[in-house]
Amino acid sequence: MKFRLQFPSKYNLNKIYFLSSLFSPFVERYLIPYPWKLVFVVNRRCNSRCQMCNIWKEKNSTFLSIKQIEKIFSNNRFSFIKQITFTGGEPTLRNDLVDIFEICIRSLENLETVHFTTSGLNTKRTLDQIERLAVLLPRLNPNVSSLSIQISLDGIGTTHDLIRGISGFFNKTDETLKGLINLQKIYQYLKIRIVTVVMPQNLSDLKLIIEYANNNNLEVAFSPVVFSNEFFHNIDDQERLSLNSSNYQKQASNFFQDISNNTASSLRYYYKDIVKMLNGNIRGRRCLMGFYAFALEHDGNVYPCQFCQKNSFGNLLEQSFEEIWFKDINKNVRNQMRTECCSNCPAMCYTLPIDYFELSDLIFRNFFQKITKKKT
Repeated sequence: MKFRLQFPSKYNLNKIYFLSSLFSPFVERYLIPYPWKLVFVVNRRCNSRCQMCNIWKEKNSTFLSIKQIEKIFSNNRFSFIKQITFTGGEPTLRNDLVDIFEICIRSLENLETVHFTTSGLNTKRTLDQIERLAVLLPRLNPNVSSLSIQISLDGIGTTHDLIRGISGFFNKTDETLKGLINLQKIYQYLKIRIVTVVMPQNLSDLKLIIEYANNNNLEVAFSPVVFSNEFFHNIDDQERLSLNSSNYQKQASNFFQDISNNTASSLRYYYKDIVKMLNGNIRGRRCLMGFYAFALEHDGNVYPCQFCQKNSFGNLLEQSFEEIWFKDINKNVRNQMRTECCSNCPAMCYTLPIDYFELSDLIFRNFFQKITKKKT
């Protein structure tokens, strides 16, 4: 028998993170928790031409209308959601993005953080939309303490252009990042992070990306290419993009080992696991997508993970969230995710500590870091 686990809505995210890690060893076997993270794929349109993703090749992709989004969020209270991520495709291509944002933020009464992913290709459009979101945020929900913008940067100069398939892409992304840094001076709850997809084509640029991030006082995170036939349609590109060949494995492994040693957050455990995977092991860290988090797709379907869409839990245009989340038959969806997706997936979806070793190690490191800072 499995029990439902719901954290008190009054708890802030730091407490939720701690409790999630504390209960992680029991989740799936004994507990099915209410999720605290929602990934909303608002569209499947994209104006990039990326080498590692073929979403941009999709034609006439459908997406939820404003009325359908209103229906989903009015029919489901989602009081347990503390974090939402808006992603795509390229979410800024939706002309009604601000309306979507408003519906979601108003409805998620206990929300604390908002994440937003974009390529930053269209600088003016991106900055205009993000500033509108930043202005609205405190009016819509005073509990939300941060709006985190995640910008993709896969190389410096022409490397980024070649990977993203558009000449001048790096200059536009750089301009967008500088514009966001200026907005951050006005809206202090605005956070900015760079994310890099690591592949053979940009191994020589990884240290340059770290230097760029440091020079601009930005966080940066790295992840190998995720291969997903349902989401990215890139399974046929594995030979060209994989880091596991003898030509790239050692260089990539050394890079992830180095950044794991120099990372203070729980990302260090994710990076260490990537090193093991690059050396021929299956994924060792249990991902808690499908338990602490879920993906709401552009058509209303709910999946345990945006990258593993073998079968959906159900559709929120037809059923309530609780009906599909706790339905007995959906243990098969989670099992299928484990057996067909997780073992070879290098995705950075869930990076919180997943066992007591990681949790205690992270607590000790944070404590030691505070003590060291006080002494200096």
